[in-house]
Amino acid sequence: MDEELNARFDQVLREIAETRKDLRAEMADMGKGLRGEMAEMRDDLRDEMAETRQMLALEIINTRQSFTERIDGVEQKLDSFRDETQANFDEVYRRLERLESEYYAISAALIRVEKMISEEPSDREELKREVEDLKSRLAALEKKLADLERDLRDDHDA
Repeated sequence: MDEELNARFDQVLREIAETRKDLRAEMADMGKGLRGEMAEMRDDLRDEMAETRQMLALEIINTRQSFTERIDGVEQKLDSFRDETQANFDEVYRRLERLESEYYAISAALIRVEKMISEEPSDREELKREVEDLKSRLAALEKKLADLERDLRDDHDA
């Protein structure tokens, strides 16, 4: 029985060794296959990455061109706005200069008027005296006229 057991044990060991050998061969074949697949995947990935880089480069170029066009448009609008604003400021400054010259002309005229008004009180007093003198002379003339009319009536009645 021992011999049978030993024989059976030897047979199992041989089967294990064969299985082990088969597994090693299978693993070697799988390793070669995996290496081949990995090399193929690496090549595919390299190609895809090159294609992706090219697409990204084109997208970046297109985006940059689009931004350049938009920036140029904005710059043109800003130039137009700046020109219009400067023209408006020029008009405001022109009007301000005209108002300033009118202000100085009015100010000078006002100073002359104030000077004339300040000099007039003595002239007014003189005019008042002359008017009073004329009034008194007119009253005297009216009195003489009334006396003459009365004398004429008296002479006419008599």
